[in-house]
Amino acid sequence: MFHDTPDVEEVLVGPQGAIHGVRSGSLIIDMSTISPETTRSMANQFSQAGASMLDAPVSGGEVGAIAATLSIMVGGDVKDFERAIPVFECLGKNIIHIGPSGAGQVAKACNNLVAAQTVVAVAEAYLLARSCDVDPAKV
Repeated sequence: MFHDTPDVEEVLVGPQGAIHGVRSGSLIIDMSTISPETTRSMANQFSQAGASMLDAPVSGGEVGAIAATLSIMVGGDVKDFERAIPVFECLGKNIIHIGPSGAGQVAKACNNLVAAQTVVAVAEAYLLARSCDVDPAKV
């Protein structure tokens, strides 16, 4: 897992990236949260090199990682997904094949959108309570 799209690109398909030493039949799993378009492009590059790639961003944070209870949203070929299940089961409990390459990234973006909306709604509720002289902690 890397922080951002350019970091993943550098490590996987950059000038000294993994793609230059990949063996035919290899399976690359990226669990970063990055651009679906870039994910699809990299998966295509690995396919041309005879390898496969899954995008498998996670949800659950540090606590989920430590407890191996992450939710894993996977994009890519279903046969590659089935091949990777033993790896995913070491990391998480809610493991779902979403669809083709990039679909895991889209699912994660949707997950982040819902989480962000919830934070905003809770903040607004606290402000409303406070503006009405009601204890936000009790609300």
